[in-house]
Amino acid sequence: MNEFLNEEINYLRMKCSEVSYSPNRFKLFIGEDRYLFGVISSKDKSSPFSKLMKYKTIYDTLIDLDWKIKFCFDKAIEYAYSDTLKKSLV
Repeated sequence: MNEFLNEEINYLRMKCSEVSYSPNRFKLFIGEDRYLFGVISSKDKSSPFSKLMKYKTIYDTLIDLDWKIKFCFDKAIEYAYSDTLKKSLV
């Protein structure tokens, strides 16, 4: 029984970790170790830099939400398989 629970926990954590992001996906590098952090562009919302910053903002938000979901999911696994919960269900 204990081995089955360990397999189940490992499976759940593995599925959760399959989602990954590239932190450099929307970085525009300038030289070797510098990159463009942000831009102030014209009122034209369709300019290339304006679009890039919009996409980067959405992407960064997804990364942040993904981290929070994974953190909560990990805590839920810890609680769902805790000895305290098992004892209270008996």
